Amino acid sequence: MPANPPSPEAGPFHLADGLPILELCRIRRYVGAVERVIRAGAHRVLQMKARSADGRGLFVWVSSAALEDDRCKRLARKIDEAYPDAELLVCFHGRFGDVHNPTGLTTDIHYSDSIWVHEE
Repeated sequence: MPANPPSPEAGPFHLADGLPILELCRIRRYVGAVERVIRAGAHRVLQMKARSADGRGLFVWVSSAALEDDRCKRLARKIDEAYPDAELLVCFHGRFGDVHNPTGLTTDIHYSDSIWVHEE
């Protein structure tokens, strides 16, 4: 279970180009479009379409344990089957880096209830 599960009443924060690093380092629910899926063994790294204010890419590392859980099967299928033809929007709970050391703009997803396919 995540340390800070998303609040059901809090809407997701939409990722867009040009967001300041300090905003990206806040823990919250994010939603964004995936540009590319990178295989990392049994894990997956999602490169988001949005870029930070300084032009760096935003990445979501998803553990194999999360992808293999029944609650995440739909996302795993979409990641492996939909690319590169379909647009995939994901919603996840986390943050990109740490305010005190925001060098890597990657969030780590270890639990299946921390990431899902976003449907508008």
